[in-house]
This record gives sequence, structure tokens and C-alpha cells, in this order.
Amino acid sequence: MERLIYTKYSTDRDKAFAIRTDRLVDDKGNESIKKVALFDEGVSHLKHMSDMSILLKDRYGDKLVISKSSLEGKVLDNEFVVGVSFFDIFEELLKTGGANNVLEALDNYKAIIEYSNKGHELFVVTKDFEDVFGRHEELEKMELQTSFVTDIDMIFDNIIISDNGKWQLIDYEWTFDFPIPIKYVLFRTLFYLYNDTSIGIVLDWPDALARMGINHGEATCFRKMEHHFQQYVMKGVRTIESEVNNGRKQNIAFEELTDGYREGVWYKSRYRELEKEYKECKTKLEEYKNYKRRAEEILDKYGKLREEYLRQESKLRELRGRKLYKIGKRINKL
Repeated sequence: MERLIYTKYSTDRDKAFAIRTDRLVDDKGNESIKKVALFDEGVSHLKHMSDMSILLKDRYGDKLVISKSSLEGKVLDNEFVVGVSFFDIFEELLKTGGANNVLEALDNYKAIIEYSNKGHELFVVTKDFEDVFGRHEELEKMELQTSFVTDIDMIFDNIIISDNGKWQLIDYEWTFDFPIPIKYVLFRTLFYLYNDTSIGIVLDWPDALARMGINHGEATCFRKMEHHFQQYVMKGVRTIESEVNNGRKQNIAFEELTDGYREGVWYKSRYRELEKEYKECKTKLEEYKNYKRRAEEILDKYGKLREEYLRQESKLRELRGRKLYKIGKRINKL
């Protein structure tokens, strides 16, 4: 008998992609993840995930473990991977790790994403690509690298670092077997990272792009690709960016969209710092109270011991006095 721990409905999509994700646990404590198609049209999407997992294993080999999955009817069973998400690790680095450790984590991630057992090829535009990401004539002029299979949603939340240190991909829903620029995957991860963390305090957006080897022209093109991808998934549902563009100029720069966010990140980061300082002060206050309580106990014991000492000292002086008196009397008799 399985018990539901958590469920997530992805309904703001075309019927072909609308799914429900369940996290379950059985009587023995074993957990599992199930993706369920909400409509008949979504079964092919689940099958596509299962098929793509095989290609991803072929690409990454031992470099990146791909979580197991099996399709039964409208349900895709995924193994539950035990470990810590790379997102949680990265957030901790942002708080305490320092800039160098943050940069090292980004470099390690980049190396994983770019890896391919079968090498790389020069990106070329295909009809399948244009159906999903739109038409962008400037792309082929950029001489971008690609692979035979690409998971574009390799965000930090979808990567688990297991107890043995292995990197594991737990979700590969948006994987495609036609050419896609590898740099787009890196751009997309950065884009969501800057919206979900305080990385902007440690590393400016242009510097982060440069760290990933992405120039301004590529970033502008990748932003357009992302907009088309969201339209492809949602089929008529308006994206945040389209809402912004409807109210302002059509070709708004990505940097403009992030200005307000960056300010918000600063305040969010400052809030976290103050919250941390408050907790530290609260801890120190509790320690001080404990020290004060202990000091008062010690002073009380010291006072009682001193009183006892003075009593004993008084008795000793009295005894000495009596002894000396008796000795004096004996001497007088002589």
C-alpha cells in the first residue's frame, strides 16, 4: 500500500504535456516518483521521457547517472534518488562558501553539462528545432556546439549529489534528440538561478555569462529561444515575458528585466544576513544568560564556602588560643 507524500499538477500546459507528479512511500518506507498523464494526449510525452533517458545514458556514461524509469500505461515510474540537490548545496555556498567556491561549483556544473561520450558537433537549424524554439537566423552564424541529445532543463534542482559523490539527473522531461546549442542549457540554468537565489550578490549577470562562455549576442538569442519554448509548452498561455512586452516595447533587453530583480536580490540577501546576525546574537544572549546563571551559582557556592572557611578559621584560632593558654599555665607552674 502506497501513501501520497506530495503531488504537483502541471496544468498550465498544452494537453500533450499536462502531467501530475506524485511522490509516494510504501509500507516499508521505500519512496518512488510517478509522473501521470492527465490526458490521453500526454502518454506520448511520458514515452518520450523514457526513450530519452536511454539516449542520455549513452551520452553521459559514468559522468552523470540518469535515474531509472519505466512506463506503464499513463504512468511513468521513476526511482527515488537519495542525496542532496545541487541547488541546496549551491545555496549553502552562496551563504558561507565565498566567491571562489561559488565559481568552482559553476565550473563543475559546466563541465558536466558540456560532457558527451560521443563528442560534439556544430549546431545546425532543423525543422524540429524551429517547431520548439522558433526561427533565429543568427544562430547558425554563431558556430555553436551541440550533441546528439540534449536535456535543456538541467537546472540545479534536477541534479542530486548522492552519498557516494555521484551526480544524478532525476528529471529529464524536456530532452530532445535534435541539435540544440549546449550554451542554451547553461544560459537557461543561469536565468532561473538568478531568479531563485542571491547569486547576483556574488556574481554579476554579465560575469556569470562570461564564466559560461556566453556572449551578449548569444544571450539575447537564447532569451528569444526560451520565450518560444514556453509558448510551445503552453500553447496560447501567455508567458511573463510576453506580458511585459505587451505593455512595453517589443524587443526589451534582458538586462532591463533583471534590474528590479537585482535590487530585490540585494534586499533579500541583506534580510538573510540580518536574520543570520539576529540568530547569532540570540544564541550569544542565551549563552550569556547561561554563563550569568552559572556565575551566580558559582558565586553562591563561593560565598557559602567562604562563610564555612571563616567559621573554621575562627574555631581554629579559638583552639590555638586555648592551647597556648594551657601551655602558658604550665610554664608559670615551672
